[in-house]
Amino acid sequence: MFSGQGFASFYDWELYAMLLSGKPGLSWGIALGGFGSCLFAVIIYWRSQFCTPLLLLSVAAILVSFTFTGHMVSTPWYGKLALLLHLLTISLWMGSLLPLWQLTRIAETKTLASVMDNFGKLAMVFVGVLLVMGVVMLQMLLGDLRLLWQTAYGQTLLIKLTLVTLLLGLGASNKLLLVPQLAKPNAVKRLRAVIGIEIFTGMLVLGITAWATVVVGLEVG
Repeated sequence: MFSGQGFASFYDWELYAMLLSGKPGLSWGIALGGFGSCLFAVIIYWRSQFCTPLLLLSVAAILVSFTFTGHMVSTPWYGKLALLLHLLTISLWMGSLLPLWQLTRIAETKTLASVMDNFGKLAMVFVGVLLVMGVVMLQMLLGDLRLLWQTAYGQTLLIKLTLVTLLLGLGASNKLLLVPQLAKPNAVKRLRAVIGIEIFTGMLVLGITAWATVVVGLEVG
């Protein structure tokens, strides 16, 4: 996509050298270091006191790597801060779903209800931050929100926003309807099914975000 050469660019070593020597290379290097440190912490230091600090440092590196490339790279500091908070909160939200789904299979009903209740309270905070930072980033990228339906990039974002709205609805149904009724027959199965739908929808959101960024591209100034 960067070179316009299609699959032939995979063999263009000069292009690789140019990318790696600039901000994309710095971004990839920091992210690779972060992911490598995460893997190292999980394998070597999982039961050690150093595991949590190393994981936090690794996550910070991965988040910071996004500020060196992408559509927000030329924005002021508060644009980059909005991006970091947006990435952090979407990671907390999406990253919690698989453990919660697994918990519905192994935990007692009372424990599950307590965990889901606490998660619902935390989710209200980081989902709120996610939405506010998303609006800030959208305004900085597009300038005029009418471009949401006037450009291919904006239309792709509208699909993403529709899926995010679905995620919010599923999360609200968990908190308000399913969790209070976990003691009833089959309630845990229904909760597990809804969380599974959330996981699938979240994967679609991430996929559409990548599609909008890499394939569609930002068409406005």
